[in-house]
Amino acid sequence: MLSILKSEFLKLKRKHFVLVIGLMHLLEIAWVFTLTAKAKQEFLTWENLILNFGVLNGLFFPIIIAVIVSRLIDLEHKENTWRLLLATPIHKASVYFSKLIVSFVLLLIPAVISFLSTIIIGKILDFPGSFPFILTIKFVFASIGSSICIVALQLWISLINKNQAFALAAGMIGSFLGYFGQMFSVSRLFIWTYPAISNPITFKMIDGHMNYQYNPSYLSNIYLSLIIGIFLILLSLNHFIRKDIN
Repeated sequence: MLSILKSEFLKLKRKHFVLVIGLMHLLEIAWVFTLTAKAKQEFLTWENLILNFGVLNGLFFPIIIAVIVSRLIDLEHKENTWRLLLATPIHKASVYFSKLIVSFVLLLIPAVISFLSTIIIGKILDFPGSFPFILTIKFVFASIGSSICIVALQLWISLINKNQAFALAAGMIGSFLGYFGQMFSVSRLFIWTYPAISNPITFKMIDGHMNYQYNPSYLSNIYLSLIIGIFLILLSLNHFIRKDIN
């Protein structure tokens, strides 16, 4: 398994994954900065900044995940290395999980960028109070944990379709549903909303003022993503093992 992972990371160097993911996430950061900078003085807070990141995660995370996974799988499809790879004594399950693990490792890139950009934006806009380290760490890990089911679904789509346009189209549709779906009470029905609705904080308007509070459902949303993700992983793994990859 370690040898497969090493091989996967060596392949990444040729495709500039870090640069592509970083540039995509910079669009989200620019949007968050613009939203926050234009807000009224009362909204120039660490909590509101994290809320803005959470809302836009619903839009950006599904497409970022789609790009990560589709590029990983497209390496094998385009270079026609599936048969060569699967002709070795390595079990198909090891190949599958290597792709899954690398996908999550690459997902750490936007997570780390979000953490650092939160500090930078807060300092630039001179937010009151100290940087909420624990809250931001919870937000970063919630963003990753709530994306498990999306990664599993995108991996399945990329594996069964040689043309990665289908996977990218699914990611774009997921971004649309992730952004607008979080506005409805049935948001849990759309897995693409999970990176947005799993924010550790939420707000209520009280007497015309925004009151920030702990989100009581953020952990349950992460657990739900984990359960759905495991289910999708088992289904897609079984499909991958049985499927004849050309």
